[in-house]
Amino acid sequence: MKSGTFASRVMCFVVACLLGASVCGGSLAQDRPVPPTHRSVDDNWVDLLSGELSKTELINSVGPQGPGGLETSHRLTDGVAWTLSESFIKIAPDDMSDTTTVVLLGRTEVFSGTPQTMLDPMNGAVGEITIDGNDFVYKLPDGTMARFDKVALGLNRTTVFGKARSVTYPTGEVLTFSYGTALNKIESSLGYALTGNDYGGGFDWLPAAANLTQGDCSATTCSGPTYTHQVNLGRVLQTTSSLPPGSGVITVTLTSPAGGAPRTYIVKPTPNAWSPARVTSVTDGVGTWTYSYSEAFDPYPNDKDGILTTTVTDPLGHKRVVTSRMSNHNILTDTIYPDNGPGKTTTFIYNADSTARGLGFLTRVIAPEGDAVALEYGAYMNVTARWRLPKGTPASADPNTVAGATVVRASYNIAAGSLCATRHICDKPDWIRDARGNQTDFTYDPVHGGVLTVTAPAPTSGAVRPQTRYTYGQFTAMYVRGGVMQAAAAPVWRVTQTSTCQTLASCAGTADEVVTTYAYESSNGANNVRLLSTTTRSGDSALVATTTYAYDARGDVISTDGPLAGSADTTRTYYDASRWKTGVIGPDPDGTGALLYRASRTTYAADGQVTSVET
Repeated sequence: MKSGTFASRVMCFVVACLLGASVCGGSLAQDRPVPPTHRSVDDNWVDLLSGELSKTELINSVGPQGPGGLETSHRLTDGVAWTLSESFIKIAPDDMSDTTTVVLLGRTEVFSGTPQTMLDPMNGAVGEITIDGNDFVYKLPDGTMARFDKVALGLNRTTVFGKARSVTYPTGEVLTFSYGTALNKIESSLGYALTGNDYGGGFDWLPAAANLTQGDCSATTCSGPTYTHQVNLGRVLQTTSSLPPGSGVITVTLTSPAGGAPRTYIVKPTPNAWSPARVTSVTDGVGTWTYSYSEAFDPYPNDKDGILTTTVTDPLGHKRVVTSRMSNHNILTDTIYPDNGPGKTTTFIYNADSTARGLGFLTRVIAPEGDAVALEYGAYMNVTARWRLPKGTPASADPNTVAGATVVRASYNIAAGSLCATRHICDKPDWIRDARGNQTDFTYDPVHGGVLTVTAPAPTSGAVRPQTRYTYGQFTAMYVRGGVMQAAAAPVWRVTQTSTCQTLASCAGTADEVVTTYAYESSNGANNVRLLSTTTRSGDSALVATTTYAYDARGDVISTDGPLAGSADTTRTYYDASRWKTGVIGPDPDGTGALLYRASRTTYAADGQVTSVET
């Protein structure tokens, strides 16, 4: 599952989040019940659920840092860097049945069967695959739709791959993929591109970034300015690997671009072709961590599956022991032995544990002290209830009957096992009810899935429930395509206004109403549909405050001019070639007074760590 651009879009779509503004969802994004997270990659970048070296690094980006922008990263494994921008559908034969794997910008889902026969989602997959002409169409619950080349199992049942052709987001933004011998361009309909055929050793894509309002890009070059990647800037880990003859192990050395002692990994291939090469030790120049593994094979679902136990011992002799299911990497237990004393174990329970441990989706997490989180799911893996259970609750107890338990609930109005009638809102709750019974209700636009109304709980008994209403409009980017400045093929949706009554049930045009309007770049000229201003006013316009924004071509906000007349309340921000914030000049602190503008300058090491802040 990827971080970065795609994951942000899936988890928090609501109208591209307006550069992180509150319209990204408020209660919708923050209070909905979700499964707890658990970190399985340790501080040495070893994934304890597989034993693999797993370090992700950002390579390049353009546009907003989040929804509406483009970025590419790579993941370091045993001496190899794999790009996370590669997107494909893979159909492969298996010992028991054929499998279909979808990889989309770092997100992975696996299905049993093939699209031409019958697909059965595995490990909580929520996407759907259909066939449309020469394309496989992959749809996610939030309305995201991707098209891949249609492929079938090859002769002699060999694995085949279908390349991604396009991704369409609920906002209307479209990504298109271009290929030579490999991926060499991703273009956004907002006017951004990642392009180039540099594959840095054959596995990691190293594209330049460009804003197409300044010139178009072919698969390899751009007519306008470009932004180079982190490898050229010397801001990624330096990697060397070797396989001494007869040693049977791989030595991988990672050196920080800021210098210092390298980390040396000893990676040993496993005797089983289906298991990855695993790290057995890590040395950082001061101490050594050791990693050992044992496999207890399980006959279900086939003889390649089982339970993996990973034991980590740090330089002081402290241990951490993690068990997980090998086929799906579901974690089962995580035990830490502080100061070599008794172990403290976190236990994970899944809905199909009665068949085989670690099958199915997560239903309970039991902390070392005995308190727990329990989960209930509806269709599309939406969490409909999340309980906090007190210490001493039996693992088999029905959370609805546990004294002292608290629960947050959500409703999606989709019966388990049913298909969602309106694809864009399948992952969005109709209501969320907190542990005290306070309920927030939501409605959505069926065309793009953006929230239409948020009705909060009444602040006091009998009081009016405050409601915020959202209005949307369509805007079209314009940029250079085929050497000519022209409009994008399709518009995108953006929030244009929100309106809230503070105390009244109906308040339009009155002082009780708070209205915020959002203005974007004009579609009449070169633009990336960026937010230009927000204006907040009372419904009767007696009070009005406008804040405006300016950007550099890469998409970073370089100035924010507050609501006061003139530029005295402007904040200016400066960035380096990695988009790291290097300077900020704040507003004039006292108008015509003697005080100077407050400013700060930040200096970084090559690895991104701050070395000094001057104010």
